[in-house]
Amino acid sequence: MNTEPTMSQIDDYDGPGSEETRRGVKWTIISGLVIGIIYAIARLYFWDMGVDEVKQPVPTDIRRY
Repeated sequence: MNTEPTMSQIDDYDGPGSEETRRGVKWTIISGLVIGIIYAIARLYFWDMGVDEVKQPVPTDIRRY
């Protein structure tokens, strides 16, 4: 009652993959690269936002009671 296929019964195990598999892998890699490029550009663009606000001195009040 073992219904799982063996490794030799799988389509892409012993030879070149099918055209559908190659196309899926290709689009996965391309979409990952595009998302990574968009993230890198956004990070470079927004890298220095808010730095001036952080470097402003905060007045300290020393109170003696």
